[in-house]
Amino acid sequence: LDLPLLREALDGVRGETAAFALDVTDRGSFDAFIDGVEQQLGPVDVLINNAGVMSISSFLDETDAVAERQFDINVLGPMYGMKIVIPRMQRRGRGHVINIASSAGRFGVPGVATYSASKFGVLGLTEAVGNELRDTPLNFSAVCPVVVQTELTAGVIEKTRGVPLLQAHEVAQAIGETIVKPRPIVYVPGSVRFTYLLTLAMPGPLRRAIERFTKADRVLTKIDDAGRSD
Repeated sequence: LDLPLLREALDGVRGETAAFALDVTDRGSFDAFIDGVEQQLGPVDVLINNAGVMSISSFLDETDAVAERQFDINVLGPMYGMKIVIPRMQRRGRGHVINIASSAGRFGVPGVATYSASKFGVLGLTEAVGNELRDTPLNFSAVCPVVVQTELTAGVIEKTRGVPLLQAHEVAQAIGETIVKPRPIVYVPGSVRFTYLLTLAMPGPLRRAIERFTKADRVLTKIDDAGRSD
């Protein structure tokens, strides 16, 4: 959406790079983006659906417009991209789609109910399409980071016990490793994988008790509103 900022970010990056405008909520914009990339750089081998927004508020205080905006970007955006690139990948007999989900797509997180629902959707979408096309050479991965220190999480002041705050480059590193060695679900950091799988298998009351102890149920409810609005 901010093409000059993207070009500035690419300045000095080694290798062949190019910047293109893209509004992931607009199917026509996504079509034009993929066409432009393939004309200038060649076939898309890996599509990383990374665009995302998150509103932090109680469910009942969130407006319908804000909720719809999150689904437009977080769910419909990846769907458009996948529908455009998958047929091209199938014709070439290779390709990898990586959708950036979230740990909030594994657990219903208080304070971000709509965002959490959208990331559950991303996980379901990735798994379902992967299952539909399991007999093809294509790969599908969902990357699930914990809280990452970007503008998306500005104003978050609580921290889950035992879970680190991530930097963007750590998620990028995990994505790079997933390109080299495709996996259906990638947890970032990898150390939380066992914890997630274990707690998902627990009875509800026990899981909620652990969430209270680790403060996982409060991380996105206690917010520095001024810092977030900036």
